[in-house]
Amino acid sequence: MWELEKRYVLPEEIDDGILPVRFINRAWALLSVGLCSLLLAGFIYGGLTALQSILLIPIAVLLGRMTAVDLCHFLLLNIYTIPLLILGLIYAPLILEVTIIESILGILVAASIGVVIDLILKALHKGEGDLGFGDVKMLAVLGAWVGLPALPFALAIAFMSNLVLSLVIPRGQAIPFGFGLSIGLWVMVTLQQPLMDMIFFILG
Repeated sequence: MWELEKRYVLPEEIDDGILPVRFINRAWALLSVGLCSLLLAGFIYGGLTALQSILLIPIAVLLGRMTAVDLCHFLLLNIYTIPLLILGLIYAPLILEVTIIESILGILVAASIGVVIDLILKALHKGEGDLGFGDVKMLAVLGAWVGLPALPFALAIAFMSNLVLSLVIPRGQAIPFGFGLSIGLWVMVTLQQPLMDMIFFILG
C-alpha cells in the first residue's frame, strides 16, 4: 500500500488478502486495463459516446486501485469509496441515463441491503459479522452509479463475479466482496443497454 493509503487505516486492520502484497500494483494495472477495455466495449456496443468514455477513464483507474487494495488487504478505503460515491452522484445524472432521484434511492437501498446482511451474519455468527463497513459503503457507491432500477442486475453480476472468484481461490478463503461490486458497477455503467436487451430477448 502507498503511504497515503496507510494514513487512512489502522495498522492492525491491514490483513493479508487473496493476493500477495507484492502483486498489488500489477493487479491495479490489470484491473485498470480490464475496466478500460469494458469502456471500449461500451463505446462500440453499449452506446457510450467518445466523451463519456474519456470522462470515465479516471474512474476506471480509481476503481481498479480500490479493488486491487481489497484483493491484497481486504480493505475498501474511504479515500476511494467516498470520492467514488460523490462522483457517482455527479456522473450518473450528467453523463449516464440515471436521474439524481434514482441515484439517491440506489444509495439508500443498496446501503440498507448491506446493513441487513451484516446484521444477519452477526446473528448467525454470534456477534461477528463477515460484511465490513467498507462493503456497505461500496454498496452505496454501486447504488449511486447504477441507480435503483438497475441495482438488482448490478447485484446479480456482483454475486456471479464473486462466485467465479470463489472457484479459483483456495477453499475456505474469505472473498473480497468489493471485487464483485466493482465488476457489477462497471458492467452496468458500460454495457447496460446491450445487457438489458439480451435479458429481455431471453425472457421474451
